[in-house]
Amino acid sequence: MRLSGFKFQSPQITLAAIVAINVLTTANLVAELTIDLETTPTDVMVLFWGGSIVILLTYLKWPNWAAIPGLVTTFAYLLLENIFVANPKSFHTINFWLVFVPITALILQGVRASIIWVFIVLATFLFNAYRIEYLFGGRYDIMVRKEPFLITQYIFFIGILAAVYLLYRLLSDAYEKMRVKTEELDRLQQNLTEKKQRLENYQQSLIELNRNETLYDDDIQAINRIVCTAARRQLLVSRVSIWVLNGNVLERKCLQENFGATDAIVTLHTNDYPAYFNALHNKPVIMADDATTHEDTHEFAEGYLKPLQIVSMLDCPIKVGGKTIGVICCEHQQTLRHWQPEDALFVQSLADILAMCQQNERIKKLLRQIRHQNHELIEKTNSIEAMNEELTSLNEELISLNDQLTSTNERLELAVMKRTEELESQNKQLTEYAFINSHLLRAPLARLLGISHLVAMEVSTVKDRELLEALQVSARELDEIVKKISELLYAGHPMSREDINAIVDKNFAKLN
Repeated sequence: MRLSGFKFQSPQITLAAIVAINVLTTANLVAELTIDLETTPTDVMVLFWGGSIVILLTYLKWPNWAAIPGLVTTFAYLLLENIFVANPKSFHTINFWLVFVPITALILQGVRASIIWVFIVLATFLFNAYRIEYLFGGRYDIMVRKEPFLITQYIFFIGILAAVYLLYRLLSDAYEKMRVKTEELDRLQQNLTEKKQRLENYQQSLIELNRNETLYDDDIQAINRIVCTAARRQLLVSRVSIWVLNGNVLERKCLQENFGATDAIVTLHTNDYPAYFNALHNKPVIMADDATTHEDTHEFAEGYLKPLQIVSMLDCPIKVGGKTIGVICCEHQQTLRHWQPEDALFVQSLADILAMCQQNERIKKLLRQIRHQNHELIEKTNSIEAMNEELTSLNEELISLNDQLTSTNERLELAVMKRTEELESQNKQLTEYAFINSHLLRAPLARLLGISHLVAMEVSTVKDRELLEALQVSARELDEIVKKISELLYAGHPMSREDINAIVDKNFAKLN
């Protein structure tokens, strides 16, 4: 049953009302068939009795049909008004029965529908009274026989009892529901108070943890210990551990339990527990009230949970940049623990603190690397500056040497120019000598050779001829030497003693 729009919607009350109407219509039909009540035609009673049966079967077939309560109320109204229309003398009876229409509407449809039916019934009373006055005037007499009247009164009394019973059931059900709701509200209020207190404790613990100076140190293991201590104290669990994920291996870095703390490293391989690691990567938190049967943690049952008597687990992944880098694991031993959303929220906050510390550690490491690189850059900059100074000094020396070379080149150019002038003068003299040698010296020599040829034609003795031939050979040798000297001088080629000796040897060979 639920309260909605000033009405109680109860399937049980609706069914009871439909059954009551069926009982009343059946009783009236039986009375008409056995004892004529003189107020209701039998055919009309049969029709409405069949209608009540149809309504009952319809409700049993479709109990959630919202039109059923209104249909029942309308059916009761039409039944009574049809009886009056069929037999206006039943006006005195119908007046009593019409009162049940608003009562039925109140039971089945609520306050608003009941008020509407009150106005409809009042209008019906006025219409029926006007009809009686119109039909009978002042001659309307209430003529009731004793036995039918008593039966009618019995049926009417049964109707009143049914209405009172339905109202009683309605009110008692409403009271019971209200009592249950009140107890539920009290429990909710108590739960809210407990949740509020628990959240306040969690908030205070997180504030104290954030103010702890250890979080800003470089000792990650010390940070792990204080986080485990805060989780175990606030969640009232027997074991809290922090694990770091390195590739396919999950390593336990810190464990605190009732018997103390340990930093001994324990490793788990992701391939051995695929369901757990899949949940670790894809779920914000794993809340396993019964860890041995939970879909994400049942893989640990035989080798981990049962030997350590761990019943419940609350695991939250530690994520940095959307990537899982570890997990904080809260374990409750021996008894079942029902985890609450605020418990998960607290553990998620602790996981965020650990993720922040990991990020801070990475930032510090990067800053140290940057400082080291800056130091190296400063040293390299100083070295480059020293090298620049050396290069500047060398450049200055090169400039000085360049100036000296320039001065030396200028002196060499002057010396070369002077020597060139001297060589040009010598070449000019040699050219003149070559001209003299080829024109002035060879001319007398040529005449001497010509005269020797003429003399040779007139020489008679052998000895004179030999002397003349020796003279001609010496003249030709001298002519070739002079010619060779002229050619070398004109061509600009040097002439050595070897060249002169070659010419002499050549002519001497001819002579022999």
